[in-house]
Amino acid sequence: MSESAAEPTPCDEVAVPIAAVYRFVLEPTFDHEESLRSHCGAARFAFNWGLRKVLANRGQRAAEATYGAPSEKLTPWINLSSYGLRKA
Repeated sequence: MSESAAEPTPCDEVAVPIAAVYRFVLEPTFDHEESLRSHCGAARFAFNWGLRKVLANRGQRAAEATYGAPSEKLTPWINLSSYGLRKA
């Protein structure tokens, strides 16, 4: 057996993901367009609400740190998962 024959390594068998891209044109009716706009507005409202919560939490922790509070006494971080933000 020859020493030059190397065994395959995990890097030799790399799977390449195949991506398919589809583009659709939406032509909603007037009623559907109103509904889509409403949902987009609600999503933006929810995002901004979560952002305010996270930034307020971060600001509170920064303020507490300037008072010289030990890190274990600071306001706890908000859980950034969807579930955690819903419970905030």
